[in-house]
Parts: sequence; C-alpha cells; structure tokens
Amino acid sequence: MLGLGAASAAAGQDSAPAYQQPRGNRMPPVPKSDFRKLPARFSFGVDASAMLQRLWEQSLAEKKEHVACITGDVLDDSARVTRVLVLDVPHGSDSLGVSAQSSIDTCGPPDWLGTVHTHVARFDGEHPYPNLSGADRGIMLMWWQRWQVDGMFCVLYSATEAFCEMAGAGGPSRMSRGPY
Repeated sequence: MLGLGAASAAAGQDSAPAYQQPRGNRMPPVPKSDFRKLPARFSFGVDASAMLQRLWEQSLAEKKEHVACITGDVLDDSARVTRVLVLDVPHGSDSLGVSAQSSIDTCGPPDWLGTVHTHVARFDGEHPYPNLSGADRGIMLMWWQRWQVDGMFCVLYSATEAFCEMAGAGGPSRMSRGPY
C-alpha cells in the first residue's frame, strides 16, 4: 500500500508542467506616461479675495451654502485664482443652495476652471468642516467627466481660510490650506 501511494505521487509529479526560465523580456515596453505634476499651492488675487470674502459673508448671514465659479492661472508649481463668478441661490432653497449640475454646466472651460463653495455649517456647532466632503469629491469627478481637463476646487471654511485642490485624470491632488 505504501508503494502504491509513492507511485501515485510520482505520477502526479510527472504530469505537472515543468517550469521554464523565460529568455529575455517578452513584455512590450511601458508606454511613456502623460502624467504631469499638478500645482503645489494656491493663491488668490486681490479682486478674487474680495469677492470670496463677500461670498462667505452672504453665505454666513443666510446660513446657506453658496457656490461660485473660479478661474485663474495654473503654473508648474502653483495655481492663482484671479476671477470669481457667484452663482445665484434660488430664493427659498435649502442650505445647499445651488445644484451640482448647475455649477458643473456653468463653471466649465474656457471661461472657468472649477468651483468654490462655502462650508458655513459646523459639525459640532463650533468647528468648521475644513475639507472637501465625499459629496464634493463626487461633484469634482462629475466636473472632470464633463470637461476632461484638470479643475480647481476650493471650499471656504472660515472668513479667511480656504482648502483647495486640483483634480483631473490622476484624481485629486491636495494643494493647500490657507488664507484667501
């Protein structure tokens, strides 16, 4: 019986394919990447800052999220927001105000490179939401799918502070948190 088991095991080994060492690299070459580094920081022009401060004040007074289109200059290591177009918030709207589709349709190239919106709500009544939410990221993805170019996205979370990112084919890339 022991001999039968050994013969069976030997037969199983004989039927297994033998491993052969590959000769040379048979894989095609890796295509050149079209990846490019996204800007590392955001800054705001004087006119854009003044408009964003008004947007924040209005949003805070109404206790409603407000949205605006933004554009500017994107360089190798930075992005500068130079113009802002505040979108109308329909009278009697909820705290979210402007629909995502409206901002996607309005805030596209060539005139605009993305959106900014306010986070006036406080998660514990005291502390701001200082980052882009999951829903915000979904809207960023929808914007990119529509326009197929890298976009600028910012959230104002205090009277003087913003969090901004560039987003594109490579996904979001954290840019900066700081004054606007």
